[in-house]
Amino acid sequence: MERYLLAGYLLVGLLLSGGDGNPQQVILRVRRGENIMLPCRLTSGLDPDTVSWVTNTFATNYTCTTDQQVVLSNVQLLILVAPKIDYGGTSSPEVNVDEGGTVELTCAFTGEPVPNITWFRGDDKQPTGITGSKLVLRDVKRYATDVYTCRGENSVSYEDYKINLIVRFPVEVDVMENTVYVKRGGIFTLACIAQGAPLYETYWVYVHGQKLTSTTWKYDFNMEPAGAHIPAKFVTLATRKGTLTVFDFGPYRCEAKGEGRVAKATVNVVELKEPN
Repeated sequence: MERYLLAGYLLVGLLLSGGDGNPQQVILRVRRGENIMLPCRLTSGLDPDTVSWVTNTFATNYTCTTDQQVVLSNVQLLILVAPKIDYGGTSSPEVNVDEGGTVELTCAFTGEPVPNITWFRGDDKQPTGITGSKLVLRDVKRYATDVYTCRGENSVSYEDYKINLIVRFPVEVDVMENTVYVKRGGIFTLACIAQGAPLYETYWVYVHGQKLTSTTWKYDFNMEPAGAHIPAKFVTLATRKGTLTVFDFGPYRCEAKGEGRVAKATVNVVELKEPN
């Protein structure tokens, strides 16, 4: 005989003959929205019409009993639920920390069974070997700036949550060469690396004090990323052929603006004269 219970899920009670009179103790697991069959064991000679299902908490415990309150089967029904991020116990999508400090990234997931949490680093999700709800980084260096992903996973599926970690540090500027020698009418290229978090602006200052941030008739200005995990810019300033005059020799400054600070580094362009 089959009994059907419909309460958000389709539950089928199957009455099996036989048994020793002791109630069955059963634990069943089912994904949300699926059908499942609940077993109820009949003793010999028991009229199936006298058997019914009782539940005290929906989708938790079900009892198969007779009209005389004889328990035939106890079924604990566990609904399997895919992991879902719990924002109340999770770090924001962007976290800032000062270099040298300690940062704690946290992730919380709901789901049944309780999801296991693992951590990955980078856009390609390289395993960190760290598990659990917290990722703690101490004495943080600027190179820790990256995307960190926590993954909640159980037997149903998994869900990922990304946290962008930004390590803040003052702006710095370094030049490739401190002195550049060039003939009048020749060409030269000046290069510097500017890094900092935040890094607002980077530019060269001309020998006569002019700020150069774009291409002019005499100079080509270029800026491109210089680091994979830190906010750094590779900045070049190059002269065009035949434009260099006596007035273009002297100091050039590479400058970078950060939080309340401007970092500077100087390259001295010296005229290379023909021997007498």
